[in-house]
Amino acid sequence: EQVWAKVGSATRVPIKAFPVWQKGKCRRCDDGARSMLNSTTSRSEKLVCSSIDQIVALIVALRDQGVSSLQGWAIDELKAYRQIGILPSHRRYAVVALMNPSDGLVYYYTMTGHSFGFTSAVYNYNRRPRALNEALVKEFKITTDFYHDDRWGIEPRSTIQSSFETVDAVTHMIGIMMQSEKAQGPPLIWKKDEKDEWVEVPNPNCKGKQPWKDPEGLGIGFDLDGLQVKIKDGRRADLKAEIQDVIKRRTLSPGQAAKLKGRLFFLTCSLFGRIGRAFMRPLSERQYEFQYEKRRVLQSDKYKINDAIEDALKSWLMILERGRPRPIREL
Repeated sequence: EQVWAKVGSATRVPIKAFPVWQKGKCRRCDDGARSMLNSTTSRSEKLVCSSIDQIVALIVALRDQGVSSLQGWAIDELKAYRQIGILPSHRRYAVVALMNPSDGLVYYYTMTGHSFGFTSAVYNYNRRPRALNEALVKEFKITTDFYHDDRWGIEPRSTIQSSFETVDAVTHMIGIMMQSEKAQGPPLIWKKDEKDEWVEVPNPNCKGKQPWKDPEGLGIGFDLDGLQVKIKDGRRADLKAEIQDVIKRRTLSPGQAAKLKGRLFFLTCSLFGRIGRAFMRPLSERQYEFQYEKRRVLQSDKYKINDAIEDALKSWLMILERGRPRPIREL
């Protein structure tokens, strides 16, 4: 009663929160679909993001201009969706219900920022990195782009450190919180010492194994010395474990098929010859197979994998094991 009175709403449609296991962490997701909140969201614009192909094209274009000593950096935003506030008059549609396991009671609270699970979160959030990109590229002349909350930059060795420090300073000035501990920045940074003089010191937020020459973006590694794009070991292991689990359980729901297809299709951009696209069709068919299903099927049998899905998944396991990196070719 207190929550609903605070948001001033007579219509009481709470949003159920549930856990999602992702990348070894238990993340909370707010079910905007079941509460019908997402059904009220209209989309009049198209998402504009970077891609692996765009990063590769930038590397090729820079080298074609005679820039050979390329280096890169990458940085992520901290809880990106939560940083985008909800209009106070709209917060009556963002009341979340969550059961406390300690006493078994359901508690309610109001979201002040967008949540993972809201369709509007993706579109409302994406406007900010797009606007920031315009400022960084046009005003500060930084070669940078973004993919949702992941931002990256590739420049010559002579300017790479200043570009990273400028992006870090600009985001701090306008109040964007970044994950400094995950930043793939310079191994050395400038800092004032006891004599108030500028000196180079080790960067505490730099990943020692991947600074500059082998930046990671979107789960993909960009070898700027060897000129190739490759799957990172962590991403490879996650996908293999997920595929093996599906084969072992012999079930694949339409939702999981859609997510797995998206992750695998994204991965083809980092493989030589984009190998793997031929094995997407069985996953696409499962994604839409039960959309208009009317007949009754036992829940245990409904999402059983068929021979085509099993063959496609086994083929992907072989590709993940033996697939060759994608070379970055010269013009």
